[in-house]
Amino acid sequence: MTDEVIKGLINAVVTALVFGVIALLGWLVGGGSTRTGDGATVLRYGGAVRGLGVLMALIILGLLGLLVASLLGVGPDEEARTPILGVAAVAGVIGLPLLAEGFRRQVVGDAAGLTPRSWFGTDDTVLWQDIDSVENKVMAGKFVVRAGRGKVSLGHYLEGLDVFADECKRRLDPVVYGKAFDKPLNRPFL
Repeated sequence: MTDEVIKGLINAVVTALVFGVIALLGWLVGGGSTRTGDGATVLRYGGAVRGLGVLMALIILGLLGLLVASLLGVGPDEEARTPILGVAAVAGVIGLPLLAEGFRRQVVGDAAGLTPRSWFGTDDTVLWQDIDSVENKVMAGKFVVRAGRGKVSLGHYLEGLDVFADECKRRLDPVVYGKAFDKPLNRPFL
């Protein structure tokens, strides 16, 4: 075998391992749509988004550990500190918002309406009878529910959007949601 074939095999194995770790972490951290005891449906990000966020956090911790070891004189030499810090910073810029989004964002749909929760807390419930329109913003990758001055955004990567569509069709006049559920979801990575 040539060196190029061996390098290609190593790249394939590393890629498969990364996707396997994401899948394993996604399975471990859970997520997805759930039905509560009182009949409410909780829409949240699934295991793929949450698993990727946890993987990025583990990479950041590993790189920071490597940096500390270097500072203590037992790890990589002094020249490696800047690249390690740079890779940790890039992983942090990507991974920490993904981690917060994956574990904090959710929308609860119940008999009263839709209650979104963002990074910083729970917003007011948008009552079913107050909803003026439901739009599918395909390019933005989200459904937008408008009710008076309030709105709820449901990203296309949330799991349980089929339940949301069924609830809208059951509770709202078809004029309110129009063709929102006929358009595709913008999920290029799933």
